[in-house]
Amino acid sequence: MLGLDVGVHITVGLPVVRTSVDHGAAFDIAGTGQADEAGMLAAVRQVAQPHLAASSGVVINVGSLSGIKPGSSSVPYAVTKAALHQQTRMLAAALAPRIRVNAVAPGIADTAWTEGMGDARAAAVRDIPLGRMATAGDVARVIVTQVLSPYVTGAVWRVDGGSGLIG
Repeated sequence: MLGLDVGVHITVGLPVVRTSVDHGAAFDIAGTGQADEAGMLAAVRQVAQPHLAASSGVVINVGSLSGIKPGSSSVPYAVTKAALHQQTRMLAAALAPRIRVNAVAPGIADTAWTEGMGDARAAAVRDIPLGRMATAGDVARVIVTQVLSPYVTGAVWRVDGGSGLIG
């Protein structure tokens, strides 16, 4: 037993607004971002901080490659993930040394959402240097590594098969 408490923050169920700045469509960045940013802050501040501080715990946020590299994601989604990455770094500085805060930033992953992509899925895989999409296990192993690395805080680790290196 490690005697270590861990909080993993995964935002699910956010409305995805598919739009393009080039088309001049209106979108609510603040409304979409509030779920990621405010939800994570509230969880750490109100629930996790006292418990994690007592046990020298770790918070792991699940961001996205979209928050690092401009690409095909919607603008609000990418902006909220970029904010989550910055919030990870800011909280790491604020909560050290008692609590470590890190994040993972997966690229496109092999999930039910990507199963129906057809030709677009095959094209996405061709653009990944390692030749496949991430699996849940790939992401989980990086999370475990961050948890078990006591000298890592404020880090946002890409889990993208190298796709963040291209274009």
